[in-house]
Amino acid sequence: MKSKSQRLINVIKNYIYMLKIICKEKKGRIYFVIKILLSFYSVIPKVVFLVFPGLIINELVQDKNINNLLFYVLMIITIPIFDKLFLKIINTYLQKIKLDSLLKFGKKFDYHIMMMDYEVFENPDIQDLIYRVNATFTNSISFIDKACEMLSAFLSLLVIFTILASLNIIIVLVVIVLVFVNAYITKKNNNIQFENEKKLTKFNRFLSQIGSIPKMFIYAKEVRLFDMKDYLTNIVINKGAEANNIRLDNVKKALNAQLYFSLTNFLQQGIIYAYLIWQVLEGNLSIGNMTIYLSATIQFASLFSNFVQSYLNIAKDSLKIEEYKKLISIPLKQYELGHKIPIISERSIIEFKNVSFKYPGSNILVLKNINLVLKLDEKICLVGTNGSGKTTLIKLLMRLYLPTEGEILLDGVNINEFEYEAYQKLFSPVFQDSRLYTVSIKENIVLNNNVNYDKLHKVCNQVMLLKKIQSLPNGFDTPVFKLYDESGFEPSGGEFQRIAIARALYHDAPIYLLDEPTAALDPIIENEIYQQFSNIISKKFAIMITHRLSVVKLTNEIILMDNGEILGFDSHSVLYEKNQFYKNMYDVQAKYYQEHK
Repeated sequence: MKSKSQRLINVIKNYIYMLKIICKEKKGRIYFVIKILLSFYSVIPKVVFLVFPGLIINELVQDKNINNLLFYVLMIITIPIFDKLFLKIINTYLQKIKLDSLLKFGKKFDYHIMMMDYEVFENPDIQDLIYRVNATFTNSISFIDKACEMLSAFLSLLVIFTILASLNIIIVLVVIVLVFVNAYITKKNNNIQFENEKKLTKFNRFLSQIGSIPKMFIYAKEVRLFDMKDYLTNIVINKGAEANNIRLDNVKKALNAQLYFSLTNFLQQGIIYAYLIWQVLEGNLSIGNMTIYLSATIQFASLFSNFVQSYLNIAKDSLKIEEYKKLISIPLKQYELGHKIPIISERSIIEFKNVSFKYPGSNILVLKNINLVLKLDEKICLVGTNGSGKTTLIKLLMRLYLPTEGEILLDGVNINEFEYEAYQKLFSPVFQDSRLYTVSIKENIVLNNNVNYDKLHKVCNQVMLLKKIQSLPNGFDTPVFKLYDESGFEPSGGEFQRIAIARALYHDAPIYLLDEPTAALDPIIENEIYQQFSNIISKKFAIMITHRLSVVKLTNEIILMDNGEILGFDSHSVLYEKNQFYKNMYDVQAKYYQEHK
């Protein structure tokens, strides 16, 4: 495969593009300038070790001047010490700048990923692209290292070329031709390896998740009770074997390239030695000058090879930069749509007008011509069977997705006209798949560095968690889970959901959303949590989403959904009397609760 990204003009454009990004940061600019100066400095030791051994030999064979000999020897033995000391100081400073810069670039990359549209982010191909680009961009300052390696090799080549040009230009041309042969092989191998690495991405993402299960405590119970040893290890072995076939192909290609390099190096060294020995035997070269020319020729070949290899590394990076540009160019539609600031009052209305939706890549409508008017002075229960479209409806309301057809209005204004982050701050959600993080209980609730402790204590007391938290040795600073700390807090199912609800209460947005957060709990505990939550937010607008009907009487009205459509929107008593679908659902579940009790 030939890639336009590895053509010289595209390589230059891509590298300039990335260097501009790096040099926008002050430390990136400092790093770049110092590395450029070091590239010029790197020529000095090479010249000393190239020329001075030959001068010593000539002095010993010819004039035998002690002062000259002492000077030449002194230069050879002191320059390495000075060089190492100087580079130690400068590289320590550069490493600090590099590490600081990598943190900043990593933050910028993560920040951009978190701004990507939800529907784009969930695409598996985009996930693969993010996985590959992450390694490139978070280590982006290495692009400066590679560019300066190339510059250093080029400057050294210029100096050594002036020495060799006085010998025989044909020898230089032979070296250049053979290096270009190696470069062609390397470039071809780079393309193959890059394509193989793209194939490996899916395997790596899959194996990093599955392969971590045996080692992670959160999976330990199920792994043991379901005796998953053979199942998990077989998955890893089978997928790993497929991935290893791709890796093996990469290794074979690399070894083949090394074999070709050995052959070209054999030709190169043979021609150089034969020519120089012949010149000495003919009396055209002194032994000292032969040493200089031999060293110069070998260094020239090595440096030219390094120069070309540096370019090929940069060309290979160009492929990665293209992927970064592709990722970064994906429009942030939600952020670009609107700039109005939403204002909500008790008289506010949210309206769904002829809203239909299908997921990206699918032709199936999961919501069909939804028309709803929601008054923000009520509590609403959204009920229906699994897969009826309840959660999708809420995702559209929160602008995680854009409607395929129709529009959603807040007080007559299309919600897409509002500034994205300001609009999303209208919601305090509690999801069925809410996550707790391996940080402190306090941080899990606040999700911020600024803590209002009065508010924190209040919400934890409201959800009946305060006494439990205060009984822990480290209180609110106790880490959730024992993954990194033995003193960690392992919440029960009910405690897990109470923390998630406390999080929503702490952020106290105008609109509360409970998307089946208690689906995994006992119906009695579920009803208790919903009852507590309803009492706490008695003056707030809330949508409670569930397929279980034990909580419908806590709300003013009920939206009944099935198969992506609204089957009814009224109070419990009206729906129970007039909607047979709802009546059947309620009676079946009520019977279960009675038997359960």
